Amino acid sequence: MDRWHIRVSRRLRGRLRAALLGRHGVGIVADTRNGMLLLDPRDYTVSKKLLRHGEYDWPVIEALTAILQSRPGPLLVIGCHLGALLVPLARVAESTLGFEANPRNFALLRANVRLNALDAVRIENRAVMDAEGEVRISHDLINSGASHVDMASDDRPATTSVPAIALDRWFDGQPPAFRLAVMDAEGAESHIIDGGERTFAAVELLYTEVSPRALERQGRSLARLADQLARHFSYAHDIQSGAPQAIPGAVADVVRRFEGSREVHNLLLSKRVLVAQDRVGA
Repeated sequence: MDRWHIRVSRRLRGRLRAALLGRHGVGIVADTRNGMLLLDPRDYTVSKKLLRHGEYDWPVIEALTAILQSRPGPLLVIGCHLGALLVPLARVAESTLGFEANPRNFALLRANVRLNALDAVRIENRAVMDAEGEVRISHDLINSGASHVDMASDDRPATTSVPAIALDRWFDGQPPAFRLAVMDAEGAESHIIDGGERTFAAVELLYTEVSPRALERQGRSLARLADQLARHFSYAHDIQSGAPQAIPGAVADVVRRFEGSREVHNLLLSKRVLVAQDRVGA
């Protein structure tokens, strides 16, 4: 079955699951390691994994949890999706601020924050970009986490208008000293840093997605993002298997190695060398 047929099949099956909930059904509740989560029945990525396996990105969550437990501090999440990472990390953070641009995802995120009684969490239905204004969000009906700012939107039915903010303006130039930031913005990462230079200067560790194809869709290059990240962070780590593994080389060089890749890559970036207390099981 080719990719086109796979997408059509998944969309039809997603619609069927949604229809089974009835006119007023919102989602499917799952009791998972990530928390008690209300999931999108049409989503074939995060929701599917949580329903089938009862967890999502758990080695990554363990690694980030260990970091927050070693020295608690505030958490910033840009691109919360349904809260599969935000919910478990917020349990150990001093406080959490999260942004999610997709209105449907935000409704599920808000429910999940309430389901898990996370009182120290503030979430906003806004896109984080390099300036204030309105942007259009393009919806992916199969992978709801792939919804993104549509730079060339012509108000098509599959897009929704949402307010955009720039981080430095949001914090009025006085951002908190975030212990950890998580950024999963489907290619908008370069725009986000442009609007948040002072904010990222105050972020101790950043777990970020890097997708050359998504960056190109947002009108930015991998080289530009590499230079932006290198301005604020000195060390790169891989945490896909749990404990942080140092990646040799300067941050800019590590990011540039993804040039031409069609994959999505994730990096943990730090301003200082990670010590034993920052590692899983320490």
